Amino acid sequence: MGLDPISTFLWLAIDPSWERSIENGYTVGDGEVIQTWVDPWLPVHPPRAPRPRIASQAANLRVKDMFLPNKAGWNERLVRDIVHPADVIHILGTKISSHQHRDYLGWHYTEKGNYTVKSGYWLATHLPNNNIFPVPPYGDPQIKKEIWKSHTAPKLKHFLWRMLSRALPTGEEIVKRHIADDGYCRRCVTEIETTDHLFFNCPHVTQIWRASQLPISRISDPIVSFEDKLKAIFEFHKHKNMYDSLSHLSFWILWKI
Repeated sequence: MGLDPISTFLWLAIDPSWERSIENGYTVGDGEVIQTWVDPWLPVHPPRAPRPRIASQAANLRVKDMFLPNKAGWNERLVRDIVHPADVIHILGTKISSHQHRDYLGWHYTEKGNYTVKSGYWLATHLPNNNIFPVPPYGDPQIKKEIWKSHTAPKLKHFLWRMLSRALPTGEEIVKRHIADDGYCRRCVTEIETTDHLFFNCPHVTQIWRASQLPISRISDPIVSFEDKLKAIFEFHKHKNMYDSLSHLSFWILWKI
């Protein structure tokens, strides 16, 4: 199975070790911040720290300690004395900027250090460690296909896709993203506002579904999963010739909820 580039970088972005992750690298400024043997600053793929020639090299060495006075260039003799020979060429080939005064951590795969979709797709297809896989995105792929094939308003298709992908700001999601501390449903204030609760299980919502008189029994069954309820709605929508006046009603009810 191929990597989903968007999921790859969403996953990497929330990785607690992002400062050491494969896509980020330090750009050398004054060398004050970068720890020579720890931080990923070599311009290689992926960016990494250089290896010392001797394992017992000073752990607290900063990149600035390898500069000539006044940032006139690299102290080549020192670099060759303390750095693994295979990494010396990368260091000596790194230009020392005369106008950049601070080290900064940026996106390694663009010249200015800013992420672009193009560079993201490139890295997603050139990941050096094949054991790194993002968590698959939420939502049944088959239901997503049904969403885009449905004959309904484009805004509803996008809305339904976000609902299935857990991309709506439900109480559960905003707590997970540390936007709020309280994830309880604002209508019933008795349960956490999950997508399933918000659109199908909240007591206030179940009244709406009963009043709609839609002949989709699974919608009101609390045992049926959220995705199975959506499948039932799309199965009903496919029979629009039989229920022409009602075939879009469930989508609009979800939208209004």
